[in-house]
Amino acid sequence: MPRNRLIPVITCIISLCLGICTAYLTCSKRLAHVDNAVTNIIYQYNSFDQADSRITLVTIDDASEAVYGH
Repeated sequence: MPRNRLIPVITCIISLCLGICTAYLTCSKRLAHVDNAVTNIIYQYNSFDQADSRITLVTIDDASEAVYGH
């Protein structure tokens, strides 16, 4: 096989291997702690605008729903 024809084959093999590795790392959540650490650093050192004070989040847990209904 000529050398010029090997380049696309090698590129496809490398791309396939990288895709499989990425899928494995994503599905196994092996990098979740790294992702959380990076996200924490981003939020810690970047100044974001304050949220609108007119917005209020209300959550209801299972115990409150059992007492008061839905």
